[in-house]
Amino acid sequence: ENGSIIDANSFLSSMNGFYSTTIQVLIATFFVFGVISFFIIKQHSTNQVEAAVDEITSIRFETYLRSVPFQDLIRKEVSLISELESENLQERFESIGEFAARLEQIENRLAREDNPEEE
Repeated sequence: ENGSIIDANSFLSSMNGFYSTTIQVLIATFFVFGVISFFIIKQHSTNQVEAAVDEITSIRFETYLRSVPFQDLIRKEVSLISELESENLQERFESIGEFAARLEQIENRLAREDNPEEE
């Protein structure tokens, strides 16, 4: 009765508060660890998927580069380009020849105009 003895209700109330606080702290800790774990697992799995995609892509690309259809395609394209370039060169040589003939004609006309006495 001096206040040194705790009655049953206040003891149970204190115990109830303690356990309630403990449960709330555990739930908050569980939530924080869950969120952190989610982002870590997400990042790790994203990295693994990207690495797998890069590996598969590089393997498929190398396989395609070594394939016969790709090499045939490259040969066809190179031969087509070389044919086009050789045609362009022939046309250029012809146009240069025509230009040289025109230049010679102009030089002859100019020479005749400068020396009308020779005719």
